[in-house]
Amino acid sequence: MGVKITDIGVLIGSPVGCSLSAGTFTPTRAGRWMFTFTVQFVGGASAMRAIYLALGTASNTPGGQRYGLNSGVADAISSSTTLTLAANQPVSIYAACWTTGGSVGIWRANGNLLSATWMGL
Repeated sequence: MGVKITDIGVLIGSPVGCSLSAGTFTPTRAGRWMFTFTVQFVGGASAMRAIYLALGTASNTPGGQRYGLNSGVADAISSSTTLTLAANQPVSIYAACWTTGGSVGIWRANGNLLSATWMGL
């Protein structure tokens, strides 16, 4: 199960047709959206980490499909995906970690990024 990444370092610059709040992107314009996202981790040198998008706003991963899933043992993981969203259908960024010892944290100093581009209908 993943936890929603609520601290996004770079906000989307006043675009028409969407909003970003606490790790949830909500389009007011329906259509195909291309997402690129990055999360930076600290600690747990041997821990497996994963990032992905999921539909909804839950604080933990909601049931259903995980989009743009990428995992590995790295301090920064990025991914991208293209989704067709209805107007006002939210999508959120999630991260998960697996470790047998130590702890893994999310780096919060502008290390978590999201970009969204409307590709049309």
